[in-house]
Amino acid sequence: MTVFCMLALAFCMLALTTGCSSVGPDTSLSGSAARRFHQALADNEAAVACELLAPRTREELEQSAKTPCPQALAEADVPDAATVTTADVYGPNARVVMDGDTVFLARFGTQWKVTAAGCKARQDLPYDCDVKGS
Repeated sequence: MTVFCMLALAFCMLALTTGCSSVGPDTSLSGSAARRFHQALADNEAAVACELLAPRTREELEQSAKTPCPQALAEADVPDAATVTTADVYGPNARVVMDGDTVFLARFGTQWKVTAAGCKARQDLPYDCDVKGS
């Protein structure tokens, strides 16, 4: 099981066991970061979206696609999304559920960066994500 799968599973288990999400500025900031990422993709600004990726996620995307991030991200199968449905923040990690996607983020200093996008829930399994870090 990859590190990402283990982290996603742990995150899901934490969400299920706590039954609630954080409230306050981190929730809205993580949601804003997910919206900015999707807006950049919608505006065909893949280079801007790449800047919103976590370093390991960007590295993994470039290595698996064997192309620079903007091209790899433009060719990735990330679904369209614009509206945040829920945002759950657990310390330095967040899950933002949008109208067409689930995005995972991590806090880097004062910024939220996308660690996985194009994620689909699977019953009793970790999320399956089109863009993810290792």
